[in-house]
Amino acid sequence: MLCKQTCRLNCSTLAQTIKFSNASTDFYFDSSLKELSKIADKRSAIIITDENIFKAHEAKFKGFTTIVIPPGEEQKNQSLVDGIIGQLIDKKADRKSVLIGVGAA
Repeated sequence: MLCKQTCRLNCSTLAQTIKFSNASTDFYFDSSLKELSKIADKRSAIIITDENIFKAHEAKFKGFTTIVIPPGEEQKNQSLVDGIIGQLIDKKADRKSVLIGVGAA
């Protein structure tokens, strides 16, 4: 597995590409919501965010398929993961889907 770090979208966005034997995956860190459409096509993207972020920025998620989860570290457990997987199946996510986690520091 090879890693490559670059600044692709703007100086505050770090993109890291992980290369596997047959494919590669890009990870973006510290990007802004206004850059979502540059990172992924709305038709293939599924955003996972919490209720607080979604309420504060709902207009910026317009057009994206979104999974909204309860806020707080105590909510992050196996039951929540199982629920997210169920929603991904319901939304017909596949290997070409792009998952985008949007959170706060």
